[in-house]
Amino acid sequence: MKGSTQDAADISNTSLLAMGWSNGARALGFDDVGTLSEGAAADLVLWDLEDESFCPLNNVASHLLWSANSRAVDSVMVAGSWVMEHRQLLGIDLDKVRFEVARRARRLASG
Repeated sequence: MKGSTQDAADISNTSLLAMGWSNGARALGFDDVGTLSEGAAADLVLWDLEDESFCPLNNVASHLLWSANSRAVDSVMVAGSWVMEHRQLLGIDLDKVRFEVARRARRLASG
């Protein structure tokens, strides 16, 4: 493993992804997350593989770990409900959020 050899090539990208997903969830005490299976919590991220952060598309695991960013997220499901579809937030009033952010920023700036 990289920690003992100081060589990043000693651990595969798929192992790193497993650490971040299913193993990470288990480490936090969540048994029903980190897998796509019946009865598990349905959190899902759909990535836009046409995004330039995936070019050239030769190793999806590597791209997810080292080059993909939030710009490449297309859709997100949390607890079985879509919260973002095709880069559009659902169930949120963006004008209200912007107003509230501006109001709080003014309050913080005024001391």
